Order: sequence, then structure tokens, then C-alpha cells
Amino acid sequence: WRERKLMTIERASSASLEVKALIAADKLDNLSSIMKYLKLDGDKVWSAFSAEPEAQCWYYNRIAEAIFANIQRISVPAFFFDYEVLVAELNDMICNKKDGAI
Repeated sequence: WRERKLMTIERASSASLEVKALIAADKLDNLSSIMKYLKLDGDKVWSAFSAEPEAQCWYYNRIAEAIFANIQRISVPAFFFDYEVLVAELNDMICNKKDGAI
């Protein structure tokens, strides 16, 4: 799992704005669904994933960093910021409440 995620993070970090936008849109959709079900069903949502919540937190935070890497923030689509806000919400709900780092 981690190796695949690292490859996506690496790709997002060095990609063109167009590729970053595709990755960001996909992750925004995925994280939106996770957050919806997290609010409805609580921690049961994590049973659908092979990685623990802490690993998911790590991944979505690294993607947020990667999509903004090597580009000027002024030139990014607005939904990049929507993704960043959703990651902050994930951090508040889950990531910052867990002990230890990945």
C-alpha cells in the first residue's frame, strides 16, 4: 500500500498542473466520500480500507503538499483549496487525535 501511495505522491509533486488537477480531483472525491461516511458511521468507515486511519491521514496530507509543490499558488484551480480544507477537517477529526506518527 505505502509503496503505491509514495509513487502517487511523487508523481503529484513533479507533475504538470494538468496532471496535478486530475490527481487532486480524484483525491478530493475520495476524501469527500470518506468524510461523508465518517460523519454518518464514525470509525466503521475505516473497515473498508486496507490501511489504518493514521496511514490515510499521512497519505492525504502528503498529497495536499504534493499538489501545491513546484507551482505558484495563484495559478492553481480553486478546488485545490477545497481539497486542502477537507484535509484540514480530516486532521481535526482523526489525524490530530491519534498518538504517534507514521
